[in-house]
Amino acid sequence: MQRPNRAVPLGTDLRRPALKGRDAARAATLQFFGTFSSLTFTVPAVEVPLVGLADLILMKLYAGGLQDRWDIQQLIADTGDGALLADVDGRVRELPERSQALWRTLRAAQG
Repeated sequence: MQRPNRAVPLGTDLRRPALKGRDAARAATLQFFGTFSSLTFTVPAVEVPLVGLADLILMKLYAGGLQDRWDIQQLIADTGDGALLADVDGRVRELPERSQALWRTLRAAQG
């Protein structure tokens, strides 16, 4: 069995392939989400970023899908933590308007 030719034109940057379509959107989303990691966990000589509940809610608001909306409703109902809601209230301004509108809707429905 012969392997396909994997020749790459001279001068091609092999470190970072060009992203198109869905992959480019994922990369932009990951870059955006990187700004929300507020917790860290340290193991010997390695600091590992973690996502807190407020971060998770903000990410789901940014994604804005039906499943994300349901997930946020469950997280809010399960925690009942006023400090968590206040944290999201204070940070939701960093998100696009559509995400802020979703948060206002979910908060209003909560009462």
